[in-house]
Amino acid sequence: DAFWSQGQIKIMPFADQPVTGTAADGSPIAYTPNLAPVLTVDDSLMLPGQSSDQGPLQVTRADPAEVSNRITVEYSDRDSDYNTVTLNADDDAHIAAYGLRPAPTVDADFITMGATAQTIADLLLARATGVLATYDWRMRSPGELLEPFDVVALTDTALGLSAYPVRVTQVEEEEDSVFHVTAEDIPGVIGLMASRPLTANAGYQAAWNASPGNVNDPILFEPPTPLTVSATGLELWAAVSGQQIGAWGGCQVWVSTDGESYTNVGTIDGAARMGVLAAALPAVSPAASPPTIDAADTLAVNLAQSDGQLASCSQADALALNTLCYVDGELIAYQSATLTGASQYDLAWLVRGAYNSPLGAHAAGAGFARLDQAIFRYPFTADRIGQTIYLKFASFNLYGGGQQTLDEVEPFAYRFQGTALAEAPGNVTGFATAFVGGIAQLVWNAVSDPRAIDYEIRLGSSWNDAALIGRTPLTSAPTQGDGTYWIAAHFKVPGGPDVYSPNPADLAVSGSQVASNIMASWDESATGWSGTRAGTAVQGSDLVLEGAGDLLGCADLTALPDVVFYGGVAAQGSYEIPAAHRIILSASATCNVIVSLGATLGYSLNAVNALAVADVTQVGDLLGLVLGDIVGATPQIRTSPDGASWGAWQNWTPAAYAGMGFDCRVLLASADPTVAAMLTDLTFAVDVPARTETGTNIALPAAGAAQSFAVPFNGGPNGASVPNLQVTILAAQTGDQAVVSDKTLAGFELQVTNGGAGVARTVDWIAQGF
Repeated sequence: DAFWSQGQIKIMPFADQPVTGTAADGSPIAYTPNLAPVLTVDDSLMLPGQSSDQGPLQVTRADPAEVSNRITVEYSDRDSDYNTVTLNADDDAHIAAYGLRPAPTVDADFITMGATAQTIADLLLARATGVLATYDWRMRSPGELLEPFDVVALTDTALGLSAYPVRVTQVEEEEDSVFHVTAEDIPGVIGLMASRPLTANAGYQAAWNASPGNVNDPILFEPPTPLTVSATGLELWAAVSGQQIGAWGGCQVWVSTDGESYTNVGTIDGAARMGVLAAALPAVSPAASPPTIDAADTLAVNLAQSDGQLASCSQADALALNTLCYVDGELIAYQSATLTGASQYDLAWLVRGAYNSPLGAHAAGAGFARLDQAIFRYPFTADRIGQTIYLKFASFNLYGGGQQTLDEVEPFAYRFQGTALAEAPGNVTGFATAFVGGIAQLVWNAVSDPRAIDYEIRLGSSWNDAALIGRTPLTSAPTQGDGTYWIAAHFKVPGGPDVYSPNPADLAVSGSQVASNIMASWDESATGWSGTRAGTAVQGSDLVLEGAGDLLGCADLTALPDVVFYGGVAAQGSYEIPAAHRIILSASATCNVIVSLGATLGYSLNAVNALAVADVTQVGDLLGLVLGDIVGATPQIRTSPDGASWGAWQNWTPAAYAGMGFDCRVLLASADPTVAAMLTDLTFAVDVPARTETGTNIALPAAGAAQSFAVPFNGGPNGASVPNLQVTILAAQTGDQAVVSDKTLAGFELQVTNGGAGVARTVDWIAQGF
């Protein structure tokens, strides 16, 4: 190789064995490589690694299964009128172990002798299969004295190296006189290879244009989103191999939307490791939490169609899905691969249903493909879902010749499914509360997903029965009262269904808003909804939307099947609290305004006549809740700077508002004229500023523990003698209860029980008083 050093171009040989020969004048000549180290480098000369998990010496070893084991050289043969001739150098043992992996053809048209070209191929092959490790370290002086091809003796106790000789390949000067040195192994096998007798060529070799044959039927599938690299998360993967194993080198991939006009979208070099199941694989039940390990069954595969090879790995590699395979729609990783016949393997200790792929039984003969860099990827966009495309795989031989034309190959049809878009997003983690300005905020970790996902929050006893609070693309949201909150990542499939995290996260919250001094609190349902209604009516103890029609225009009221909802359910209506329920302070202050809504229910008018139901609240129970995109309730507030004049209405969120007076109303809405919206409760309160103390992430033993205030309180809110306490049990389990006792101005006793017995839990608490 050639390199710059000391202002000169230097050329040095890689030969690490003595070479003898004959000079042009017939005299014998010899070359003896100098392999004596010019410097010994150990931990005292190496600088520390650039990160805490790196040692001073970094060793990188190439995977033997990925290196080239065939070198092809093209040269201009003097004995054949300088026609181009191609020859190979093969490592037969490596090919037998790992399969044929040809390197790109070396263009050496300046070589005219076959023996010289063969020697070049042999030398390149020796380096490709013999030099597998590289070494990197950083050092100060005397690093400036090193140059490429210097031999250095490495000593590193952590890696077990003692005066290990390596050849420097590169020296880069970094800042502050620090030198980054890269070196490689000296395998001791690279020397002048024995000349091989070559048969005189007659120009172009017939094998150059040998027919590559057609491809086997490809395996086409859409991978899960985490495996894709496209911005849309949508890709079509193709596992392809050739029918003529010894001749097939790869193929061009052409795509058409009409089966007539084709566009080249890429090239496949080398065969995928693909085949069929040699025996049936039974189904397994999913584990309670991933991964699902199948240690009882064996996945028997036959890779004869691709002459593929598989290797075993560690359990850690299998769990990391480093041996991921496609098995008839299911994604499976394996630990051990036992050779049972030519290109046949038994794969064991299986990780089933990876990336939420469907667990199932697979019959003998079903498709199998090892998912690695040999798989062809074709990205597409969501607007192409449902479209059928046609793919042609035009083969070429091992030398890149014999290229098939499009009219020689048959198309394979595929209809885009968009399955990646319909996959469930990952589960939400880190679901917790954080108090901001006296209000509990829900916080969680973002779910990694290339789709534009958001997060759906519900409040209720279970995910299916909970009321929808809202959706947000953010990773935080304010609480809206006490209770059990549920959250799941959500994605709306274009033209399709809503998909959610498979296991929504839940969190029990109490004391969601700090109440220091409640000046007044009104329960509108308990006081008979005595405020001003527009488009709403009171039924029992509930508030419902009225009908959209005008009864004054009805000629015969007795003929109406449903008077209440004449003309269908109104799209919207409102309820404003009475003036007597407005909360007026003696002076303007920044206060927490608390609004609590009961369940927002919906019921179908097509299925039940509301006039025939004695208790409308039971209708939702009978027919199922209709929430979210159909019915909803939006609380609003307005403030007054002087208790007389009022500002504009604004949507309420748990927050602090400045003013002297506070007013409240709620807007009911229904997006379907056959679905009535109903609100079961509305509570409105104003809390003036007060002093608080908090305890966060308190680990309570089962017996409970005393909690002390940093500074004793003088009194509690609303004239109470002791502070008010709210307790949130983190990661609460069903039946958990927070028990507060011996509450004084200086502290209190706190215990969590479940079924009457104390349990160890982590809690947050907050005390309010003055």
